[in-house]
Amino acid sequence: MTDRPHLRGFFVERRGEEPPRAWPEPVTVRGVDVWFHGYLSDTDGARRAADKVAAAYHGKGTEFGQHLRGEFAAVIADGPVLVFGGDRMGLRPLYFGDDDGSVVLSTDLEAIARETRASAIDETYVADLLTEGRHLGTRTPYLRVRRLGIGQAGKWSPRGLTVSNEWQPTITPVAGDLRVHQDRLVQAVDAAVRSATPEGPVAVHLSGGLDSSTVLACLPDGHTVHAISTVYSAHASCDEREWMGESLRRNPAHWHPIDVSRCLPFSAGPGFDHFVSAPSYATITWAQDRRESVVAQQAGATAVLTGEGGDEVFAAGVAPWHIADLIRGGHWRTGWQEARRWSSDAPAPRPATYWLLRAGLNGWTRWRRREELAMHKRAPLTVSAPWLTDEYAGSARWAARPDVRHFPRMGRIDQQATVEGILQAAETVRSSYPFSAHGVDTRHPFLSAEMVDVALSTPWQAGVDPRIDRAVQRYAFDGRMSDVTLRRRSKATSDLAIFRGLDQAPDWIELLWESPQIVQRGYVDLARWRESIDRSTVGWLHSVHHFKAAVQVEHWLSQLHTMGAPRLLRTGRGR
Repeated sequence: MTDRPHLRGFFVERRGEEPPRAWPEPVTVRGVDVWFHGYLSDTDGARRAADKVAAAYHGKGTEFGQHLRGEFAAVIADGPVLVFGGDRMGLRPLYFGDDDGSVVLSTDLEAIARETRASAIDETYVADLLTEGRHLGTRTPYLRVRRLGIGQAGKWSPRGLTVSNEWQPTITPVAGDLRVHQDRLVQAVDAAVRSATPEGPVAVHLSGGLDSSTVLACLPDGHTVHAISTVYSAHASCDEREWMGESLRRNPAHWHPIDVSRCLPFSAGPGFDHFVSAPSYATITWAQDRRESVVAQQAGATAVLTGEGGDEVFAAGVAPWHIADLIRGGHWRTGWQEARRWSSDAPAPRPATYWLLRAGLNGWTRWRRREELAMHKRAPLTVSAPWLTDEYAGSARWAARPDVRHFPRMGRIDQQATVEGILQAAETVRSSYPFSAHGVDTRHPFLSAEMVDVALSTPWQAGVDPRIDRAVQRYAFDGRMSDVTLRRRSKATSDLAIFRGLDQAPDWIELLWESPQIVQRGYVDLARWRESIDRSTVGWLHSVHHFKAAVQVEHWLSQLHTMGAPRLLRTGRGR
């Protein structure tokens, strides 16, 4: 069809034994039809990508996504059967809905919500955002639309739909001294960055931190490199230009600084030129993201590489969860020695009993109960989200539901903490993907399969050092990155710019203040919400994270009526 609206990726619908209706047309190869969105490493063109997907499907069935490298989602039509999946971390989300002998699949949440006439709100998803600030699961804002979870694949036939977990890691720590693990890390980073680098010019989102600087340092030769940075000339506490300069002195690139004071958070919207299909932080940073996209396109870059996920795979701020493994294995003496080492060497002064109890015994207990590992106790909702009504805060205790988190069960407690951090980083990427970069492909090499495997197989003896976080990373890239960057211990936040932006955005203030949907629906107390808005404009909030989540939910609710009627399914048969 030539008159279909813009579609990000593909849309496939099938009813019973009828042929699929799909946009765009599939690639027919190796006896199956393939719809593909994203990229595969070392593969150019839709037909070659489809051929690799078909070959993996014929060899591995629903496991096909676990044997391909890249960021992608795909659907394979094999006779009356549809098989669908993607990369291990699900970085290109795939949404689906099934009902009464039919199924719809799409990489575009806006399209699938509109085409299925999604109207019922998933209150559990909303509650996760309002009480936790995030959703770690397979729900969407729409009750009848789901998304594949990390490591999952699906299979549909006229008899029904099944979803299977295809990634069940059982990774044994690799033996070797620190030098061995430094070499393993460098090889994995080089491979991951090389796989994510497109042909022609490439852009890197350079923040000045260790992770984006590592991406810049590991780009393969032969590419014109553009570094895109957001700088805060009017906010000294947020400004990272000195650190960006250090990275660029060691690894030169064409630098494109974007001054956020000219495209502050909240400086676009809340009325956008199209429907925003889910609560998203992109609605707050819309102007900045759009400017970054324009800069990348003008530079001729087809993809922007980011350092997202680096904190997790490089063990930034890791806690000594290995003490719990030592205690679980009966090695109490060694566990006590480790607790004493952390007491004497860690920057934050803590007694050895603190590490023994909080990381050791508490970690073991939480692991046995299959609870999420966390060193910091969460603040009560009366502190983190005081604007929630007492009734809603008391009843919306959704976090204890077993379907909220889908963390694989690891055999070691320190590995469990690592995989939980990685999956939370991947979920952040998955949640923001529908709106990222305004059309420029964004890639995340540190969340690739090879990087995840290295992170999980690095033993604590090599990866954990109480004196400094990211020990293996800092030592491994000595000589390839700026010494100043490698020694860096701190990182600025952009919270001040967010507060300043909201204070200068009367349209947003009106949306949030006058008659907000979150109040009408009984989630939020109006007086306490208005007090929090006043506090936000002067930078006085306990949890900026929860406040931003509430803003995103309000914006999404306020423009649900702009979704519109189906445009694909009502205009023609497609294939």
